[in-house]
Amino acid sequence: MTERIKIMHISMSFTAGEAHVFVVTTTGKEPFPNDFKFSQVLRYANSRPCFEADAFNTATSLGKFEADPITRKVFRYAASIPLKLLLPILQPLLRISRPHSLEAAASNTTTPPENFKADPITRKVFRYAASIPLKLLLPILQPLLRISRPIPSPAKSSATPATFPCCCSTMALPLLPAEDPLNSSDIEFEPVVSKRQYAVGQASIDKIVEEAQADRYTSKKVVKQLEFGYGSPSHRYAQDLWVRRFATFREHTLRQDLKTKFNGDDVVRCFDVIIPKLTPGIADKSVPGVEGLVRGLRVLIEYGRFQYDDWKLTPHEGARIKTFLSDAVHDGRLTKGIWQEKVWLSFMILARMSTTWLRHHLQNGSFLWDYTIARLMSVVLIAALGCRSGDITRASAYQGVEYIKWSDVSLTLNGPAVWENLRGHIVIRYGKGQKQLKNKNLNLFLQPLLDPQYRAACPVALMITHALRHGLVEGSTITDILTRASARPDRRVLWTHPDRPVCPSFQAGNSHDSAQCLLDKPAGSDQVLQSIKKMGLISNILSRVHTHATRAGHARDVAHLNPRHGKGFVSNVVRQSMNHTEKASRTGLTQNYVGDPTQEYYNDRAENQWVDPIGAKFSATSADAIVNAPVSIDEIEAWQALHDPTEADPTSKIAKSKARRSIRRDRFNAFLITEPESPSKGALHQRTAPQTNVMPEIEDLAFDIPIDPLLLDQDLDEGVNERDLDDLEGCLLLNDSAKATSQKPQMEAFATAATLKNLNATDDDHLSAVDFIRLYSTINVSTNINFARAWTQFEAKQMKYDGTKGPLMPTGNARDDPTPFLYKCKKSQGCTFETITSTTIVNHESYCTPEKVEIINLRASSEATFACKREDCQESFKTIGMLRGHEVKEHLTWEPRRCTIEGCNSSEIFLTSKRLSDHRRETHSGRFPTQCTVPKCTDTQQYKNIAAYSHHLVRKHGLNTKAAKKPYLPPEENKVVDVFTPCSCPVKDCTSKSIFQTWGKLKRHLTGVHDYTEDQAAEVRDDLHQSITTAERTTKRQAEMDAQANKSKKKRKIWVPSRCPVEHCTKPRIFTQFADLEQHVMHVHQFTNNQVCELSERLSQSMTSSARSEARQALADAKEQDSKVKKTGKGKSRP
Repeated sequence: MTERIKIMHISMSFTAGEAHVFVVTTTGKEPFPNDFKFSQVLRYANSRPCFEADAFNTATSLGKFEADPITRKVFRYAASIPLKLLLPILQPLLRISRPHSLEAAASNTTTPPENFKADPITRKVFRYAASIPLKLLLPILQPLLRISRPIPSPAKSSATPATFPCCCSTMALPLLPAEDPLNSSDIEFEPVVSKRQYAVGQASIDKIVEEAQADRYTSKKVVKQLEFGYGSPSHRYAQDLWVRRFATFREHTLRQDLKTKFNGDDVVRCFDVIIPKLTPGIADKSVPGVEGLVRGLRVLIEYGRFQYDDWKLTPHEGARIKTFLSDAVHDGRLTKGIWQEKVWLSFMILARMSTTWLRHHLQNGSFLWDYTIARLMSVVLIAALGCRSGDITRASAYQGVEYIKWSDVSLTLNGPAVWENLRGHIVIRYGKGQKQLKNKNLNLFLQPLLDPQYRAACPVALMITHALRHGLVEGSTITDILTRASARPDRRVLWTHPDRPVCPSFQAGNSHDSAQCLLDKPAGSDQVLQSIKKMGLISNILSRVHTHATRAGHARDVAHLNPRHGKGFVSNVVRQSMNHTEKASRTGLTQNYVGDPTQEYYNDRAENQWVDPIGAKFSATSADAIVNAPVSIDEIEAWQALHDPTEADPTSKIAKSKARRSIRRDRFNAFLITEPESPSKGALHQRTAPQTNVMPEIEDLAFDIPIDPLLLDQDLDEGVNERDLDDLEGCLLLNDSAKATSQKPQMEAFATAATLKNLNATDDDHLSAVDFIRLYSTINVSTNINFARAWTQFEAKQMKYDGTKGPLMPTGNARDDPTPFLYKCKKSQGCTFETITSTTIVNHESYCTPEKVEIINLRASSEATFACKREDCQESFKTIGMLRGHEVKEHLTWEPRRCTIEGCNSSEIFLTSKRLSDHRRETHSGRFPTQCTVPKCTDTQQYKNIAAYSHHLVRKHGLNTKAAKKPYLPPEENKVVDVFTPCSCPVKDCTSKSIFQTWGKLKRHLTGVHDYTEDQAAEVRDDLHQSITTAERTTKRQAEMDAQANKSKKKRKIWVPSRCPVEHCTKPRIFTQFADLEQHVMHVHQFTNNQVCELSERLSQSMTSSARSEARQALADAKEQDSKVKKTGKGKSRP
């Protein structure tokens, strides 16, 4: 049986201001915690086994205890107060050795007390406190009981409740409800038991304590220096832009203190002022868009919240700003919507652009094939991945490694070592909005395109081609790469520089002398944009192109794929297998578990071959030839007068460059609108759009016209480029066909293996992948004019390697040795002119006509079998007589010498008289060097000879005829010169009736027929030459030319080039001069002099010069028809 334990007594003591409660039972003395409440003491006692709850330390029974209601209510509240708070306050008042009598305590009220039941401890405390007057007790208990005003008198206690203050409001509450006198706000519970583990974060806490002094300063500095701005660099730029604009407007226009808050009306006023001051980024857009101001408003709202405490834009202010923007759009001050039409560059459009890009550079040459391949690769890679340009290149304002590297590209063999088994995996680590997120990558997959017609749009082929050109991959050929990859355990293609960017930057500035790809510097988004614009221009696309259009095209192509379930996509089955809710799947949780899909979108797009019905269209006319044609000075001046009349210095390079860009932009816009349909070959012969390259109207003078050759000397140099004078003379001047013939083997030597490959590889639509990569990884043919000139000197052993190929053209790795591109004339059909410099071909095409080509080809068809055997002379002639005349003039009677004119610094020894005369005409005429004298010409270059000056007049001012150029040529020095007058042989009894037009012909006659010595011939020359001034000579030349022009209008006997008229003659040659035919019939057909005269009379025709031109055209048509007959074999070759 359990022993019953009695509570002997409950004692309270005070030590050092603290209260201690003890319960003494029959088993001993047991302490209680100080923060226990009275009611808790009793509950604790009741919880003890076999306690007598009614036992307490008192000698007498309380019985009925009478007290006034207010006192009972006060001590009911006091019973809930912890002892450690209540007893120290009551201690000074309770210094009573024993309670007063109950009668004395009951004398405080006139109301008979009711039966008052309370726990023993409360009653014990009440017994001690009942003797204390309320006026002393209540002021002490009031702070603890939170009574807002004194307790009313007993008479009014039932009608007026007491009130207590609330911690969050000043509203008065009733002291106690009638039915429940307890206020829960006054109850304090025991302390919360801490759930924190001991010593958690102790290391950081120790550092906080240790560095508290320094951290206090640094943290304060951070707070004080905190400045508005967050997000990506482009977003921060927009924030800085609008914050600076708005702050400047408030400070200077509104005269506000920036420390004060702004409101919506300030924003409206700022927008109203700044709209006319904004310049749209689109050239043909006159006013800004409302979207830009809305973005600016968002920035200013964020700025206001950051800068000012408790700042906000009220709905009233927002409605006013919205109304202002709407009115601005209605009034035409702002535009709304997308200004330019949306463009989708689908796969089919991209494939056409890529193929045209490569074909154009094969046919017309590339400045640097490294650039050509790198540009195409960057555009195709972005289109294949369907990403943004900033995802694989370094976006603007970034300076780190936010671009795709070769280590992010994985090419793996999935089978034998053949091209078709390559598989590509590309990781995009720095996508939009994720550049600062670690391992938030996008994985994309692709394969090589197997269709040969889409080879130019295959990103895998282009990446390997680019890597081979720059030594970025292990292997020197595609076959070597595949073999090495198959030998590796992981069967991966190994990159030699994995940390280099896939898309390199190009040499900045003037790269004509050091063009190269900067392999360690990533390309920017602007470079890719310029690349795709160049591709669009060359492919003749009739729409605006930009890099984001490839992403739109990707989405449109994928939307039109065959409806089938791809690989690696999140489905409802995957969601349920992961036990994810639909909400979790929508938020991307399931996608994070699944990862990126493995479907090869680009290959699916290529296989689908979907043609977009609203996609971009193409023109048959070359946009590049129209847009990039040279801009003349007149066009620049006209544009400046119309669009920029206030330009301070219209002749400056910056002003002219601005005008050229605008003119070319206008040309392109006109090209897009007109949609030309005329066929185009896209070559140099289409550079006739502006008036600067119009064909010069050279006067058509017959070769047999008896005009003093000295009167025609000046025409030999006009309109010819200075550096390429020797190359052009043969084709531009019809009286020197032998020189043109001698140049052809030299030019053909330039077009050796690499150059010929450039010209013959135009049919690349059916190349295998191996042949395609081999072609474009090795080709190294350049149109760089500086390299072409240096290369010519290098081939002639006049310059070392370091001065030519080294600094001017990159070489090595898979690339061939660099060679210059061989230009061919494409203006006139049948013209065989070719050169390695672009300026030469442009000059040639400005003079080339079908008539001249026909005559040159006719002369060239006559075989020049008589070659000069002298050293350093490569001249060849048609007849032995012409060869003998050359030898007499240039070698027998000429002694190599230097220029003897006083003051000449040339050390050259002139081997022929022609070279000396050319030197004297160019250097010592007194007319050169000279500047251009055309009014308003800003060119300050000094032209050292008439060839260079004439070239400038033709190209820059369109002065194509001799008459047009004459007013601007420097005047000749009026000095006395000796002029030979055409005459017959002065020797008596000479039977020759010939009129010798030049002294050279007469001299050959005297020395050859009459056996004159050099001294005797010199005496005859002195007798026949006349001394006249240069002005008189010029007047005489003009008079003879005018007389000849009048004669050309009359009918006269004119020799028409033709074949031999003798029947059954097998000679296919067309004789352009009767003298050639005469020698042929006399040597081959044994004609006598009388037969030759009859033949001349019979074949010569009486006609005007215009009729003669028609006859020549008829002859050319006959020759063309004859060549067609030969090819088809349907008739004889002779007409």
